[in-house]
Amino acid sequence: QYSADLQSYNELKLQQEINEANNKEISRKIELLQEDINLLIEEETEIQTMLGSSKSNRWKRNLYRKSKKKQANIKKKTDNILADSSLSNNEKHESAIVFLKDNIEQLKVTISKLSNKAERIRDRFSSTPSIWPVHGYIKSGYGWRTHPVTGKRRLHKGIDIPAWRGAPIKATADGIVSYSGWSGTFGNVVVLKHKYGFRTIYAHCTQLLVKKRQYVKKGEVIAQVGSTGLSTGSHLHYEVMKWNKSIQPRKFLDLDMFTASAKVW
Repeated sequence: QYSADLQSYNELKLQQEINEANNKEISRKIELLQEDINLLIEEETEIQTMLGSSKSNRWKRNLYRKSKKKQANIKKKTDNILADSSLSNNEKHESAIVFLKDNIEQLKVTISKLSNKAERIRDRFSSTPSIWPVHGYIKSGYGWRTHPVTGKRRLHKGIDIPAWRGAPIKATADGIVSYSGWSGTFGNVVVLKHKYGFRTIYAHCTQLLVKKRQYVKKGEVIAQVGSTGLSTGSHLHYEVMKWNKSIQPRKFLDLDMFTASAKVW
């Protein structure tokens, strides 16, 4: 009888140890799923913050608080499932895991949508004029003026930026060279065609460094400053056009992705 009792005891003890090991393994699995959810919520918040970078600090703080509250709510619901006395241990664990996995899938879908939106914004920004084409200042702005050479009043469709002869001229957005050559009063000129209807013009160059149909990146040197064509001195005449209409270039000189979204898109 003693041998039988001892064997039964050992079997029960072994089963208890197995159950405890299984419970620990499942508890660790639930903890890891919860950690995955927290990381996904943080990633979601990070992308939302990036997309709304131009918004106020108060908006960002509220977004951060919402993410922490979201993490806490999911943790609380998971704990409630595990504490439900109407369920067996196996049912509790299965329900908690299903709940957490459902939340993970929902977060992944949301993050995928946000990431696609961010990628579209990055692509649009790369094709939007946003930097100074040459280092300097604006000597003659956009608008009606008396031409310094002809003396006639006419619309100045760009801005004039004085610079030393040979200064590098940079493409202000990704695009294709639609023209590179001589163009009457413009002298040596480069015209770039960009996505979303943008076109930029760089005139009075002394030397052209790109050819027609060549693809250029924002910041790439495309020409050098000169005084060719109808010009009173070494400078760059720079124009920005959208859908073949000239627009004020000044607002396209110091843009980042978020001010572009707020100001020019």
